Amino acid sequence: GQHCDEPYCHQLEFLPFKCVYCEKTFCKDHRHNESNCPEASSKEKKKEEKQSDSTGEEEKSTTQPKILKREACHLKNCNLPVFLVCSNCKEKFCMGHRLFEDHRCGEEDPEEDGNDVHPSAGKPTTKNRNLTIKKPKIKMKSKEIQLKVDRIKTKMNATGDKGVPVESRFPLKIEFHGEGNQKFPLRVYFDKNDVGGRILDSAVRQGGIEHLHDPFKNGFRLKLTHVDLSETVHELSLSKPLRDNSYLSPGDSLIIAIEDQST
Repeated sequence: GQHCDEPYCHQLEFLPFKCVYCEKTFCKDHRHNESNCPEASSKEKKKEEKQSDSTGEEEKSTTQPKILKREACHLKNCNLPVFLVCSNCKEKFCMGHRLFEDHRCGEEDPEEDGNDVHPSAGKPTTKNRNLTIKKPKIKMKSKEIQLKVDRIKTKMNATGDKGVPVESRFPLKIEFHGEGNQKFPLRVYFDKNDVGGRILDSAVRQGGIEHLHDPFKNGFRLKLTHVDLSETVHELSLSKPLRDNSYLSPGDSLIIAIEDQST
């Protein structure tokens, strides 16, 4: 064994402890006595301070995460993050203002009265940011925008005979404004090689208005018409294939009209 180097101890220790700083030998009672080794005391304090600083930094990093700022919607008074870029005016808009009619695509800049803010937009921003909509090179009218949106909806939601090949499908929106129109509008696809008479029969049957499709009994006949942007009315030929009607595009609307046969 060895004797303890503590001046007032000198106890014989069979399992002595050697200080790693001053290399003196101590018994188990004096091995942690800071007065024996000032150098060890100062180094231990520095070590504890470093540990406390590192734990404080870790707490700050966990409690204060970095927030990535996303670009805000380009519509006036909307501060929501950008969701997509408009295919027409090339401006960036949030989820609530992504559609043409929601951000008044192609129109003059909206007024700054805050009335055009989408319900999901929350409180208007007070930042001095240029949020005005740039006027597109080609100004689209509201009717053209509505037609484009309606065509997209019809193409996405049209149903029909699954036996029709995909490349031959011609989606249409069928409307009827007379009595018994509960099932209308219909969004269905037909074979582009079908004639107009077959399309009319199918639309009448799916809409549940077969009782009106009897000119001898009712004194009137049903026909399919299409109204274009210039308000020109086209009557669908009952004998021509659907593909031969040049004024029709996939997703367009056809209206079932009633023509009086009594006169």
